[in-house]
Amino acid sequence: MLQVVDKSRLISHSFALTSHTKHVVRKLSDMAFCFSRGLAEDKDPIIYEVFENQMRDLSCAFTRILPGKIGGEFFMTKGHFHTDEDASEIYHFLSGRGLILIQKDNKCKALEVEEGQTLYIPPLWAHRAINIGNKVFSFLAVYRSNVGHDFDISKKGFLKIAVSKKGKYCLKDNKG
Repeated sequence: MLQVVDKSRLISHSFALTSHTKHVVRKLSDMAFCFSRGLAEDKDPIIYEVFENQMRDLSCAFTRILPGKIGGEFFMTKGHFHTDEDASEIYHFLSGRGLILIQKDNKCKALEVEEGQTLYIPPLWAHRAINIGNKVFSFLAVYRSNVGHDFDISKKGFLKIAVSKKGKYCLKDNKG
């Protein structure tokens, strides 16, 4: 029998995969090329971290993006494509507020998401998560283990960037 469970009992906001097989920490120095203004800061803050676990044919990753901005541009993940063209991905948002940028060919869309929502990312779309809030933005991703991750989009840049304007976010063309 299916049962509805209060989501606050499922996962705490400080959740990390307790049996993760890989832990990735991305600092500003690791991804300065992702920000339109590059590395203009004296500090090297942590932008986000990922705890990954591969379980046979499925993998999951818990990602937490810290709140912050570089030159007005919100903290974000590097973004990626899947090398397997049939691969899709599911994100379930655990805390905070964010944007998911998805891009295919010359089309770029921004989807505003928040805690408790689930998003399906279809095959062939590059995707990037952006923290547009003032607290940690975290989510759980589930995907086939053999999808492969191509981070080349992060070096070329997404067509749009999310910047802070009068306390809110706005999308601008990426001129970088």
